[in-house]
Amino acid sequence: MNIVIRVDSSTKIGTGHVMRCITLAHRLKDKDSNVYFVCRNLKGNLNNMIQEKGFQIIQLPNYQMSKDADVFDWKRDVKETITCIKDLPKLDYLLVDHYGIDARWETQVKQYVGKVIVIDDLANRPHNCEILIDQNVSPNPQRYHQLVPKHCQLFLGTSYALLRDQFRQEKNKVNRNFNEIKRILIFFFFFDPTKETSRIVALLKNHKYASLHIDVVVGNSNPQKNRIEKVCLEISNMHFHCQVDNMAELICKADLSIGAGGTATWERCYLGLPAIVIATADNQLELSHAVSQRGAIYLLGKSYEVDGSTILQAFDSILKNPQVAREMSENALLLMGEDLLETVINEIRGEK
Repeated sequence: MNIVIRVDSSTKIGTGHVMRCITLAHRLKDKDSNVYFVCRNLKGNLNNMIQEKGFQIIQLPNYQMSKDADVFDWKRDVKETITCIKDLPKLDYLLVDHYGIDARWETQVKQYVGKVIVIDDLANRPHNCEILIDQNVSPNPQRYHQLVPKHCQLFLGTSYALLRDQFRQEKNKVNRNFNEIKRILIFFFFFDPTKETSRIVALLKNHKYASLHIDVVVGNSNPQKNRIEKVCLEISNMHFHCQVDNMAELICKADLSIGAGGTATWERCYLGLPAIVIATADNQLELSHAVSQRGAIYLLGKSYEVDGSTILQAFDSILKNPQVAREMSENALLLMGEDLLETVINEIRGEK
């Protein structure tokens, strides 16, 4: 089986789309599928990581899409994508994970592939696809009803979370008692465009937190990484990590996290890690509110709305009352439900 994945990453787009596509790609490769990636060469991309993971990647050129950088030139993109995939072996599936792509793009590509799979979590545009995966919680289970063909197979909810195998391997190792919060994990994705990591590190370097073990995780593309590393080296209880491959282990060992919304939410929830969450992008808000309403995270709001005193107030209140963290952890585990990702893999491969 041959599958091509159209996905992008950049300092603006973030890394979540690529990371979840890599997860699915590994699962399909393990089932003897050939997986190719088509990615645009944008600033701060993870294209090298995709190659390092063992996948062939075809890079589309970078360009200024318009005077408004948020406007995606789908007509140009679909032409360039078709030019690339025509030279690949006969494709059984095209998988799309991209907020700029909708049914117009997918319809034009369909004549070159067998079927189309879409990964989405916005439900704000139509799709022409055979399979749609949305791993998020939503108060509206019918939200794709008018957006996909009637024959489309929908896999909705946290049971279909696209988590790397390392998280499943760590699942049985979690052993938190929450009698005391001792270990903190700070992670705002690899790029951290709103510089939250620097802000949190500055707040927690106070001597009153000296007894805590604080893991600080950044990516290679984080423009603040050298400054953050310097601060961590000066503070004995802060431990700097860059572009890690053991995120599941760090989550498993932590008692509390401070981080962003988005795809990292499911990594934390799957391992029952309570979190203070600051949304660093508008598309994180709906998800974060839904998870907060389930009692699985402590949502402070959008980054520009949250000041340092609000962060410290939330942090100190949980340190003083670990029972709050325990309840968040229990709610997070309940929220994830049964792991059904293998069902999606079997559907793609035509196995029941």
